Amino acid sequence: MSNNNAGGCGFFKWFDPPMYNRSRNVIPGLLRNVDRLETELRIVRQREKRAWVSFLVCVLIFFLLLLGGKSEGPQSPTTPMKQLPM
Repeated sequence: MSNNNAGGCGFFKWFDPPMYNRSRNVIPGLLRNVDRLETELRIVRQREKRAWVSFLVCVLIFFLLLLGGKSEGPQSPTTPMKQLPM
């Protein structure tokens, strides 16, 4: 029972039937669509990331401006107070 197959009895052989012409025409178009959608998704995610960073910078600037005048503590009045008669 000598068999010229390298390693094995030859029972498990892979057989792919030939592809239909329609399949050969459709599959490349589907792959192009997948590539286009993946590229579009990458661009949208980059824009979303930039939008979040911009939002956080705006919020940080808002709070710095809001708290900026109050960080010095109580301020002394610029005009002297009138003394009450005793």
